[in-house]
Amino acid sequence: MARNTTGQQAEVHDRQIREMFAGIAGVYDRMNGLLSLGLDARWRVHVARAIDPAAVC
Repeated sequence: MARNTTGQQAEVHDRQIREMFAGIAGVYDRMNGLLSLGLDARWRVHVARAIDPAAVC
């Protein structure tokens, strides 16, 4: 029985998106730190302290 082509296309698209973001994630994080002069790290700490982990997990 043949697989649903639309399902196959969705799987390929999902994989391509994951690979694209995996490839740029490190560069994005470094550039974010440089361009914000380190403020991004402070905001991450601030948000991590402010949220209730049970609310997001």
